[in-house]
Amino acid sequence: MGGRPEGSRAKSVASWWWVVVGTVLHRAALSSAFGFAPEQTAIDDSSADLYDFDRVSTDVAWAVGSQGAILKTTNALEIGGLTWTAVSSGLQNPTRYVWRTVGTSGTLVWVAGQDGIVIHSSNNGLTWTEQLSSADAAVANWNDIEVVEEGTEVMLVVVGDAGKVMYSNDKGTNWVEKGARRTNGNLYAVKFTSLLNGWAVGADGW
Repeated sequence: MGGRPEGSRAKSVASWWWVVVGTVLHRAALSSAFGFAPEQTAIDDSSADLYDFDRVSTDVAWAVGSQGAILKTTNALEIGGLTWTAVSSGLQNPTRYVWRTVGTSGTLVWVAGQDGIVIHSSNNGLTWTEQLSSADAAVANWNDIEVVEEGTEVMLVVVGDAGKVMYSNDKGTNWVEKGARRTNGNLYAVKFTSLLNGWAVGADGW
């Protein structure tokens, strides 16, 4: 299927840890012996593989994956994300898409993945628009998205197959490819500490 290797990754907010490996696990309650103790499996009866997770606030969190899966919880803190709701992307044949990454800023949500597509919701998932098409992206998969916030500025960065990197300074309305590619290997993750400082990692030691 390509893209990020199976097993995906974890994201953390404060003392809460979430791990996405085909399901969502909630870790909380510090343990002196083992650091963090798993509390519960948050999603049941789902045949989709889940590849990424982002938590917006103490209550709202998102997970995305195969078969067009876009999932949202509004009780992340209260009961540890026990209930999740499937959110429709509004695309034709939505289950054909493999969403590999999700990024958020308040009520703004971006989802990216297969065919280089990026979709965006400005209203917490009620409606979605396609911001980056497969023709414009010209990449097989986006594997990670980073939402960089500094003051009132918001920058989006996506990394994908064949070393492709694109960014947007206007919340996804326009996208620009970032210079010459330093590698033809797939890039799987990107992290920025400011608008000007970031890192990407991927295949072949990158």
